[in-house]
Amino acid sequence: MSIVLTIILHHLQAFWKILIPFVSKTTTKKFVFIKKPNELLEYIPADQLEREFGGSSDFTYNHEEYFKMLFAEEDKWLAKNKRIIEQCSVK
Repeated sequence: MSIVLTIILHHLQAFWKILIPFVSKTTTKKFVFIKKPNELLEYIPADQLEREFGGSSDFTYNHEEYFKMLFAEEDKWLAKNKRIIEQCSVK
């Protein structure tokens, strides 16, 4: 089961109270509202959570590095599925 973690803000809390009667119980169980960032550690391992949220990760987003990896994965996928792509292509 996937969950949605939300650091609660006062205006979101009011919105949620208005919305909740229209949302199924199955869906509402997937939302966890937390009041302090360190409560995230109950749901996310510290090594995957940035320091500013109480974790131990020093992750820094690097756009160029990320897109190189992304395009390399896409190239692998395209090569692996070339035959299927060709069969499905409109000529």
